[in-house]
Amino acid sequence: MIGLTYSYLNRQQKAMDSYQQALSLFREVGDQEAVQETLRQIRGVQQAMSQVG
Repeated sequence: MIGLTYSYLNRQQKAMDSYQQALSLFREVGDQEAVQETLRQIRGVQQAMSQVG
């Protein structure tokens, strides 16, 4: 996932944007497993963002 790459590069907002876009697409096609994984990744980015601020 592109969001994971942004996370590793410490570009949390770009990661969040990428995950949100992916989440919409996965929901649209009905891929529940991908939705759940993307939500886990979003939680990780949110945690990282809260530690920085």
